[in-house]
Amino acid sequence: MPSIPGAKTTSGPTLSGSAPRVRITAGVGTVNQKTWNIRRPVTLIGSGPNCQIVLPGAAVAKAHCAIINNGVHVLLKDLCTPSGTCCGGRPVDLHDLRDGDVVEIGDFRIQVAIQCINSHADQTASGIRFDEAGSLPSVGIWLHPAGNEPPAHLQSPVCLIGRREECDLAVADPQVSLAHAILFWFDGRAVVADLGSRTGTWINGQRQALAFLEAGDLVRVGSYEATIQTGESNSNTAPERPDTMAQLEATLRAQEASLAEREAACERKLLYLNEMEKALNRRQEQLNDLARRLRAATAPANTCQPFAQVVPLKEVITPDQEPVESSSAMDAIDRAWRLIRRGNA
Repeated sequence: MPSIPGAKTTSGPTLSGSAPRVRITAGVGTVNQKTWNIRRPVTLIGSGPNCQIVLPGAAVAKAHCAIINNGVHVLLKDLCTPSGTCCGGRPVDLHDLRDGDVVEIGDFRIQVAIQCINSHADQTASGIRFDEAGSLPSVGIWLHPAGNEPPAHLQSPVCLIGRREECDLAVADPQVSLAHAILFWFDGRAVVADLGSRTGTWINGQRQALAFLEAGDLVRVGSYEATIQTGESNSNTAPERPDTMAQLEATLRAQEASLAEREAACERKLLYLNEMEKALNRRQEQLNDLARRLRAATAPANTCQPFAQVVPLKEVITPDQEPVESSSAMDAIDRAWRLIRRGNA
């Protein structure tokens, strides 16, 4: 699976020595020929960096298709892409791959080679012979949403969860990738595999890349949360919700873990916003200081003005006249002095 920061794969399935061996080759007979030996349950093919097999091209989606090896069958699953995935010249949604199949993805032609270990007497001396897989098991998965939404019954051997309307479980949430995760069956047990999504796939409060699912597990993709129940697809009624005390307690613990994770994320966002506010305040102080310096640098220099222009006007009262307002303090003083001298004459 893609390398997803923080994701765990310890509880996921691993292929045994008897599982089919898969080898795919792109660009057969050209200078760009490249071969991959696949020894993992899920191999993601696309143009995105999280894919194990990267095929650059405008017609190749970031997560285009997946090869699922469940230990018995090798399946090709198109991830509801606009350009589609073809096998043998025909568009396919879910295809049981056979040795010699040619898969077409955009402008790429991929040759598939499958070797199955078989203990029959007609096997080759090396112990490996080409074998054809049998019919796929008919099983289903029930998802019981946490709210009042009706349960979802996923019956396909490989179920796609994503934002595209064509997905087996379409979730209209911007936090959900177009092709977010797949559910499939491995050795009779349900498995979830994240497809390199942005927000991850969470099982009981822990981010998982590849993990087994048990009845009562809480699955979350984006804002969608649901409790897992498994059952045969030929049943027309949904399995009963977990009603025992132990199952209810397990579900409650899973929900509490999910809430704690969300609370921690909110606290981290709050700390980040506080730091941003402090940084903005510091920036505002710097801008205010810069504005003061600019005003000081561009203000005209103060010049000394005559005393007569800066001293306010005053009233001068003479003994025989009405108050006379002088044009300046110096003129008022001068007239007052002349009047005093005239009175003494």
